[in-house]
Amino acid sequence: MTALGDYLPPGYGGNPPEDTRLTATAYLHRALAGTAELADLLGDDEVATRYREVAGGLKEAFNAAFLGPDGHYRTAKDPGYRQTNNCVPLAFGLVPPGARAGVVDSLLADIAQRGNHLNTGALGTSVLLRELSAQGHPEVAHAIATQRTYPSWGYWFDHGADTMWEMWPLDSRSRDHYFQGTVVQWLYESVAGLRPGDAGYRTFTVRPDGRTGVDWARTSVRTVRGEATVAWSLVDGTTRLSVGVPVGATAEVHVPAAARSAVAAPDGAVFVRSDRGFIVYEVPHGSWEFVARGDG
Repeated sequence: MTALGDYLPPGYGGNPPEDTRLTATAYLHRALAGTAELADLLGDDEVATRYREVAGGLKEAFNAAFLGPDGHYRTAKDPGYRQTNNCVPLAFGLVPPGARAGVVDSLLADIAQRGNHLNTGALGTSVLLRELSAQGHPEVAHAIATQRTYPSWGYWFDHGADTMWEMWPLDSRSRDHYFQGTVVQWLYESVAGLRPGDAGYRTFTVRPDGRTGVDWARTSVRTVRGEATVAWSLVDGTTRLSVGVPVGATAEVHVPAAARSAVAAPDGAVFVRSDRGFIVYEVPHGSWEFVARGDG
């Protein structure tokens, strides 16, 4: 995506209007950091250190070049505010802590100005809903996901779509494309809350942070270790969260609650920490049910 950038955003039939260096640099940083993690696993400390140092320098250069004085990311070629240029740095951990609130606020303001519509192509669409939920704004993610006017998935559906299209307009070239279809990942990982970890689900995370607008969800996945499952429901202010962990796996379960005292956790669940409206536990193989009073 170095040359294509945020390919096929609304209003453009191909490449986006901004300087593609911003997203290309963000992806390069992610590749460098991932290579450092791989070197750690292989026990190659020299390679891990070298790649981590390069990634750190690139992060500093990225923010110096693209984080503007008005508190959000931009390039010299941008015709206006670009949602992708801000949700990608958030999703990839590139935003300095002191700037995070300003970047999030700018993203929320642009979405509101567009009537709760996205303005993203292949790159931004892949992270927008998940990052809005992660930053504590699942209501905005839900509003975008359930839109019925252009550009939106509902607009496609209302015009006969039963697959994910390549482009937002009705004359899309391909009617079976993944580019803009990553809303499905948000449904699995943020609404239902089941997220893969490492080594064939040796570890995985349950964190339903996209619950706005729905009162239950459930999903499962067959892993090499067995079936991993999650189901939750909200009734009269009480959340019930059930998790199935296959043999040889460990799950980190994020229970939506304002305080640990509001959670009834099963025996064997180990409290880990509190984390922005969630109480986090670790559980091994087995079936586990948590009850939380009050929706966190």
